[in-house]
Amino acid sequence: MNNTTLTLKPNQRVRGRLRHMDGKQAFAVAATLLITWLAPVDRPAAARDGAATDARVWTDVQGRTVEATAVAADGDSVVLEVDDRQFTLPLARLSATDRQWLLDHGAALPSPPAPASDPGPAPAPSPSPAPVLASPDVHLIPIPGQSVRTWNFRDGRTLVGRLRAAGQGAAEFEPVGRRPVRVRVLDLTDDDRARVHAASAPSGTIIEAPAQGREADELEQLGFRSLEYRTQRFREHRTGFERQHIQFQLWAPEGVTGRPLPLVVFLHGIGEQGTDNVRQLKHRDPLVFISARSQQRYPCWFMAPQHGDEEIWQAHSANTPSVVMRRLHEAIRHLVLTEQQGSGIDWSRIYVTGLSSGAHGALDAVAKFPATFAAAVAISGAVPPERFHPDNVRPVWLFLNRGDHRAVVDGADALAAHLKALGLAPRMTTFDRGGHDAWSAAYDQSGLARWLFDQRQPLR
Repeated sequence: MNNTTLTLKPNQRVRGRLRHMDGKQAFAVAATLLITWLAPVDRPAAARDGAATDARVWTDVQGRTVEATAVAADGDSVVLEVDDRQFTLPLARLSATDRQWLLDHGAALPSPPAPASDPGPAPAPSPSPAPVLASPDVHLIPIPGQSVRTWNFRDGRTLVGRLRAAGQGAAEFEPVGRRPVRVRVLDLTDDDRARVHAASAPSGTIIEAPAQGREADELEQLGFRSLEYRTQRFREHRTGFERQHIQFQLWAPEGVTGRPLPLVVFLHGIGEQGTDNVRQLKHRDPLVFISARSQQRYPCWFMAPQHGDEEIWQAHSANTPSVVMRRLHEAIRHLVLTEQQGSGIDWSRIYVTGLSSGAHGALDAVAKFPATFAAAVAISGAVPPERFHPDNVRPVWLFLNRGDHRAVVDGADALAAHLKALGLAPRMTTFDRGGHDAWSAAYDQSGLARWLFDQRQPLR
């Protein structure tokens, strides 16, 4: 083989077709051309037989991972093998890193088998999971951070997938390449029942952590409890700083029985950070949710956490929540699982609201934990629009002053436009005035409570 440099130049017809395709179609055609061009090249044996046959961690566009071996690939899809089972994924569902890996190594893999022209008799259906639970009244509690594994049933059936949620004797799994299914936990083997219970159990403890000072006394008189959630699951190590807890004020409704009630989570701004577990409610405007008038029509729980001086609600990462947000999510799960006062908390109606940096956090929370937060109210803040995609979009209401900082105004406008493009009609209220404080008017906005408490998690 000579050393002539080869250059791939698509003709005018191919270039014209690429211009009229969307991103996914163009990528698939380009990948097909590139793999076809690379296939006959006499590459070293190590490149052909090494990395492409090893198991590796694959990540999809939603950040979910699975450890699997690539056994076949072409310009449209890849066939992965997990526990001797194979499934096919479109390239468009994989992360950019994984698509690049296939461009580098895909030529060493065979093409997926083509469908037979005469399929003959239909194969016997594979064993299905245990019976689907059809009751719409069962709201399962999400279990984040689970990986794909094989789950075994008492009757010998198996399911390869990720545990998504559990509760009330049921578990929801996301089988690889299939829609989520619900099963009865009792139908699993003893070992796998224990795994479900361990994954869904609270990972920490909530203790009374009385705050001091006049403001703390005022909150106590309003009915707040000063609490602290301690966990060993998430650790943060910095020079001279290690914190494994989050503190919060909790207000419980009274006199309402017979049904679980919504929970409103309020996130403070950067000026209210600290460790006193009081300053987060310096602005009393959000307390409209616990007023007698509001509680008469919309009874709910109210939670006001506080993060420390070296922490922040919103994560810099587009896919991973901040450490303090993960602790907050664990604390909310713990409350739902263990709180016995009143009627309990309705997992399908948990809302998050915040002002300034708390608005950034509220939007980031609903994007990172869409199975937990049913809606968000963000005041004087926004997040990068790309944080939202079709799988995590939830109803939001944005408030801001038109005379606020340019970054706040432009960010909110860009986010609203992005959400509209995703098919969501976000609500946006602007006040024709300057300054950063839009929360005084926002929390007093007519119709806010009615809109918020109308939002629910979609039934699983």
